[in-house]
Amino acid sequence: MRVFLRGTMMLLCIYAICADAQKYQDYTERLDSIVQMSVEGKRKTVFDYQMDSLYVTEKIYKAMHKDWQLCQIKVRHLNEIGKTTHLDISTMLEGGEVERVFVDFIYDAQGRNVETTWMGKNNRQYEEKGKREFFYDDHDNLIQYTTYDVYDSIPLPVSGTIFKYAINGKMISRINNIWRNGSWELSNSREWTYDEKGRTQCMTEWMKRGKTLRLHGKLEYNYNSQGVLKDVTYRREWSDSVRDVRKILFLYDSKGNPVREKHYTLRKDGREKEFSHTIKYRYYKTAPGTSIMGDAYWEDPYVICNSEAIPHGEYKLKEKDTIYSIGLQEWSKYYYSPIKDIERLNQQ
Repeated sequence: MRVFLRGTMMLLCIYAICADAQKYQDYTERLDSIVQMSVEGKRKTVFDYQMDSLYVTEKIYKAMHKDWQLCQIKVRHLNEIGKTTHLDISTMLEGGEVERVFVDFIYDAQGRNVETTWMGKNNRQYEEKGKREFFYDDHDNLIQYTTYDVYDSIPLPVSGTIFKYAINGKMISRINNIWRNGSWELSNSREWTYDEKGRTQCMTEWMKRGKTLRLHGKLEYNYNSQGVLKDVTYRREWSDSVRDVRKILFLYDSKGNPVREKHYTLRKDGREKEFSHTIKYRYYKTAPGTSIMGDAYWEDPYVICNSEAIPHGEYKLKEKDTIYSIGLQEWSKYYYSPIKDIERLNQQ
């Protein structure tokens, strides 16, 4: 009954990142549309900005029989500083059924997201309500959030996450708990270490299996003599006998933008390297020098840039191509449009 809400929790974080980076007053161009080709077919996302950019509609289409079929609409309401206050997601299913998720964001006087609530329904009735509360320290670091299932207006804990930081503000651990049988139970955790220059050295992931917390994955970073990330080695322990070891090599242009990733699977303790796929990035000539790698990349080492998390107008990525060793190719193309009446927007 609640299948359509799976993944809503993950999407909330993505939408928050997207909205917080959307400081439209500073840009002369913004993302207009994205066209993507994958194993699931061809898709197109079109952004429509209205009411001085405080109201954004994203329409997602999929290619069907040489035509575009609307499959999802996301309507985002922004406040005067570009933060999302309300999000309405409508997904079109077969048979004419529409599933909807309504998300509201509440901020404190410092502009920090302190509460997010959501409600989902289909053509028949409301299916689920939930909320997430956020807590910060005196340095504006997120130190905890708790997720609730709101059943008959009574919040019931579902999960909770606790963050810890070093003195310099670097995150050193993230501990995830689930609510079970009336108490909190550790589910998994991640730990980060840094070198003397503050660069990430290693991320270690622990996962509970049965009653034991065991090593699940490790992400190790290697930098060149100029301090630029050279490669990443990713090890995942699926079981006592099944391990997955991968390596990602990075190449950059003269402005520091990543232009290529080479992904390999390592075998026989790294003595053999099997090519998996390569990812190429192309930019418009006006692209700034800022790298597109962000926090979301370290959550999933196989995805360097999720199109959902692209700040509108933040950087000028033109194309992203993925070519697999089996011959399969996926690609994404990004298009931009100028902001109308720039002077009036800048005066707000």
